[in-house]
Amino acid sequence: MNRSLTFRILLTVFLFGIIQGVSGQNSVSVHIKPDSDSYKVSSLSSDDSRLATAVEMPYDPDQEHVWKWFELNDTFEGHVRKTYVTKGLAVQVGAPVYFIPGDENAFLTILEDSANAEVVEATGDWVKISINAALPVYFETDQQASAAIVDEPQPIASTSGGRPYEAESAVAYDDPAEEPIDLGPSNAHPGKPIDRILEGKLVQYKPAFSNPFKKPVYGWELLNRRKKRIAFIDPANLIMDRPLESYEGRLVSLTGSIYQTNKGRDLVIVANQITPL
Repeated sequence: MNRSLTFRILLTVFLFGIIQGVSGQNSVSVHIKPDSDSYKVSSLSSDDSRLATAVEMPYDPDQEHVWKWFELNDTFEGHVRKTYVTKGLAVQVGAPVYFIPGDENAFLTILEDSANAEVVEATGDWVKISINAALPVYFETDQQASAAIVDEPQPIASTSGGRPYEAESAVAYDDPAEEPIDLGPSNAHPGKPIDRILEGKLVQYKPAFSNPFKKPVYGWELLNRRKKRIAFIDPANLIMDRPLESYEGRLVSLTGSIYQTNKGRDLVIVANQITPL
């Protein structure tokens, strides 16, 4: 082979490798949670103007670098249960949408009336759809985390109007020193409600450290497939024709208003409708 031609080929391969490397370095992975192991929503160019609008997350001693978040408004591919799709291939309002079918750790959004959703294909009990949505996404920066520059953690508010706050708050921590606050008839639920549908296994709540002199505030909770708590359940507004105990251990769909409790570490859903799945 001609040496000049060989040199040109090698140079082309070398330059292509450099370009690919630079391209990889100039991309930013945005995740569904402030955790590099969580579901990756997308990769954005480092000069994407949306990154400049990101807000710094509260200090976390388990994280080496600072994480930031912003609301990504885009068209995504998600999945809904086929029971939410009509014969005319319309997706019903209120349908829970997941990046990965049924995976609470890859939850995308709740379909709103104004959303533009189109059916792509059916995959077993699930239907793949294309949907325009806005959701909070998170990315890791090069900045070292420091407790000295961060205030007390606060709930992350969404600007989308109907988008729930970041789902990491639904992971349970059974700490006897931080039992959920008493929300009896004389106490209002804290914060502003967010209407949402939650899906999971209904089980009785059993604290890791029970107090024989104090009855738990909530008797029921909803678990995901990893047996982590999605939310406590307040059944006060449920209208049922049979006892709640008849749903124990079953997969159900709960419709109601969600609030943060336990210093923002847990969620509670004031359910008004329950449907077995």
